[in-house]
Amino acid sequence: MKTSITIVVMLLLFVNKTSFGQVLPDDKLYEMGYNELQKRNWPAASAYLFAFIQRNPIDFIKDKGYEQQVKNAYDASIKNIENDKQSMVAEIARQNTYIEDLKRRLKIATSSSSGIIVLPPIPPLKQPRKQSAQRIKTRATGMEKPLPGEWRATLTSSTGSAFSGILLIVTNEEVVSGTLTLSDQSDNKITGMFDGQNLVLMRNTGLRTIQTYMLKKIGPDHYSGTYKNEGDSADNGRIEMVR
Repeated sequence: MKTSITIVVMLLLFVNKTSFGQVLPDDKLYEMGYNELQKRNWPAASAYLFAFIQRNPIDFIKDKGYEQQVKNAYDASIKNIENDKQSMVAEIARQNTYIEDLKRRLKIATSSSSGIIVLPPIPPLKQPRKQSAQRIKTRATGMEKPLPGEWRATLTSSTGSAFSGILLIVTNEEVVSGTLTLSDQSDNKITGMFDGQNLVLMRNTGLRTIQTYMLKKIGPDHYSGTYKNEGDSADNGRIEMVR
């Protein structure tokens, strides 16, 4: 049973429709969701499938049956996360009861098995398309400074306005999370992906605006790129990240 039932789903909720370079194109995002589904890794499957649903609606417009299939697979993954959680809680309670009973009965043998575990079925989902373009996989070497940590971020709007704040980054393999604290009191939670060179981040400002950042590694202490606001506060400009 998976013990990592932390809600990984939230890590990729708002991936932007436009990718930067070769960072998780739509076909790869779908393929990863499909593969995790086959392994019954429900948290990861739900994360990738939700991201695919949010960022690539074009296929769904063309094929409503396909749309329903992907959404059904996502819904089943979410349900199985909760089922796994409930099963884990029940198993802990059962083990505690068994231990207490064992203490009372001293060394009388008893079975710790409560029956055969039936795994939930894998929702039907068509296999991902073959990728026609070669993906670029760039990994940071051991000599490079790691991405996680505190950064200073400066956003310069196309209108000339500038904003600065503190960016705290945490990584789990390619998945990125953390906070970007600016002076406007907006929601500071960020999520995204990192392939060693290209960094894509997203922030739901809580002000009916989604802010997406697409940066490229310039040096161990410098990332540079663009940002875009979609929603009530539409905007775009440059972003620099240094430490």
